[in-house]
Amino acid sequence: MRLPLPLLTEIKRVSARMDIAYQALIKLWLAEKAREKNL
Repeated sequence: MRLPLPLLTEIKRVSARMDIAYQALIKLWLAEKAREKNL
């Protein structure tokens, strides 16, 4: 089964955006942990 190209590019774009958001969340979480350790 082949997906139509527009759908594929849309999926790629969405997953890329989610990946960026996920990395941002990890950075925030690590920053929180570091702050707790410094207190």
